[in-house]
Amino acid sequence: MRMKTCSWALSLALGVICGAPRAATAVDEPTRPIDIHFAPRTSPRESSASRKARQAEADRKAKDLEKQLKAQYGKDEFEWPPEKRMELLKAQGAGLDTMGEYDKATPKDVSDSIQDLTGAATGKPGDGLLHPVASPQEADLVVEVMGRRSEKAEPMVGLAAKYGLLLRVGPGGKLDPARLDNVKVFWLDSWGPASVNEVHRYSSQEPYWTLEILATVRWTEAANQAASLLADFVRKSPRLFSPNKD
Repeated sequence: MRMKTCSWALSLALGVICGAPRAATAVDEPTRPIDIHFAPRTSPRESSASRKARQAEADRKAKDLEKQLKAQYGKDEFEWPPEKRMELLKAQGAGLDTMGEYDKATPKDVSDSIQDLTGAATGKPGDGLLHPVASPQEADLVVEVMGRRSEKAEPMVGLAAKYGLLLRVGPGGKLDPARLDNVKVFWLDSWGPASVNEVHRYSSQEPYWTLEILATVRWTEAANQAASLLADFVRKSPRLFSPNKD
């Protein structure tokens, strides 16, 4: 039960640092709305063998980290610095096989979430920075809905209902993927009503992020959190999406 609690208890918030040649400011590079396309997944589903291998590797890393922390701070986890306990909880949660649950989403589930994301993008969470477009060729960013899942509340053990949304974020037809190689995204631990977990980090070999958005009330809350994170990405990366892409 502890592992299950850890996977949902971790709340993460986004902080973006861009590796642009110089820091842009609101004065020299005003933030403009970007074009964004929301779509069903186009990538193949992860195979069972790949999922098991990923899970085994995550478990190995968590055990190595636990051994290292015990050697440094002692066997009693409650005597460790709070940030080190959270680091171990995060590593242990990464080993849980929850991704397969997203594959169970129906086409209607995905369609409903695309509608939620579009509404959030054009509403307050998008902060006027996200303009939905009809095709990936027209977009700066493409967000694929890989699936969604839910978990019932368990009041007896203090667990609230959970709603998970799995998204893949990558460049659209208007944005050179190489420009995203210069962007570094850091995920920092915090607590909140909705959270995000980076499942896959962007690289030149695999040019996309996979993000798991976790909410506690309803699907629209997860969509609102996703739109807010994307708007923050745009706000902190004005030169990346500048019409004058130098």
